[in-house]
Amino acid sequence: MTLSVLLAMTRSTLLCFFTCVSLGVASQSFTDARDGITYPTTSIEGWEWFARNLDHALPDTDENIPDSITCSNWGRTYSREQSRIACPTGWSLPTRAVWAVLDTSDIFALLDTVCWVKPEGHTNATGLSLQPSGFKHKKAYWNRYLSSAIWFDDPEDPDSNWHLHVHGNNADFTHYLHTHTEKIKVRRFAVRCVRPVDP
Repeated sequence: MTLSVLLAMTRSTLLCFFTCVSLGVASQSFTDARDGITYPTTSIEGWEWFARNLDHALPDTDENIPDSITCSNWGRTYSREQSRIACPTGWSLPTRAVWAVLDTSDIFALLDTVCWVKPEGHTNATGLSLQPSGFKHKKAYWNRYLSSAIWFDDPEDPDSNWHLHVHGNNADFTHYLHTHTEKIKVRRFAVRCVRPVDP
């Protein structure tokens, strides 16, 4: 691990100490009764999120295994149809309304502090830890360490293909939530499950 990465992680810890409370973040965990896998979770503005990608095995899914010793637990990638049944009971895909709470100009507050190509400046102040696990196109993984792609849902448009892309490097990050049909049948994205926080 390089000195710059260690400094970035230290800076992230300090920044989170001062900002996580104001963001409403609380670290928790959830164990999926279907397979016994435990996930860290984080609560932000009334919603509890998985703080890493879902790893529940469904037919025709495989593990997205990083080829770096500093990165792990990238979960699995799922087709559009699989994503809609992947979350455990009581959890669901995030919607555009849920994203509206998180969509912030400070994209670095949402990002993992270790695995991105240039993690300097990432704070992960929300605790969401979006991972640069890329996406699967047909049989190959694309943009690993450079992008994050996760499925969203729209209850008012069940045939939509909403998904979030976070892409770039430390100097030029872009993020957008959008829907399209281009090549969507041969692409697999990660899943992050959410549920309302009990009042």
